Amino acid sequence: MTTDSTCAMARRQIQELHNRPDDDAVLRLVLEGMIEAEPEYFPDHASYEAMVHLEACTLCQVWHTTWLDMQSPARVAQRERLGRYCCIHMFDAVTGLEPEVRFSFELFRGDPCWSINAQPVFARFCPWCARELPQHAFEQDNPL
Repeated sequence: MTTDSTCAMARRQIQELHNRPDDDAVLRLVLEGMIEAEPEYFPDHASYEAMVHLEACTLCQVWHTTWLDMQSPARVAQRERLGRYCCIHMFDAVTGLEPEVRFSFELFRGDPCWSINAQPVFARFCPWCARELPQHAFEQDNPL
């Protein structure tokens, strides 16, 4: 993949930001794309300009995602695991340590059943995203 000098400089700057020893939570959120880049979040103007470029450049966005995935294989595994669920809220309801509402899959008298808070209610749709629930657990190896 060819890139111009602006992309190359922005990518080097972004890598340097990721490798900074300080643990600036706001900067981490900007780098993950969770909040919009603002000049006050960056240690210098060049870093801010690199992030603005990343937000606007499709090629650099693809590069950034790939680069982050290479830095953390657990990130890839987590994204794949989340992809098995209809939405993030259902993921939390099934796998969370203390969810407000617990969803679980079981066989009730031989029939597939989604239970809510351990009550076999035969839920058919996700209450958060309205998608139809599968007739099996989202993850076959899920210990819950």
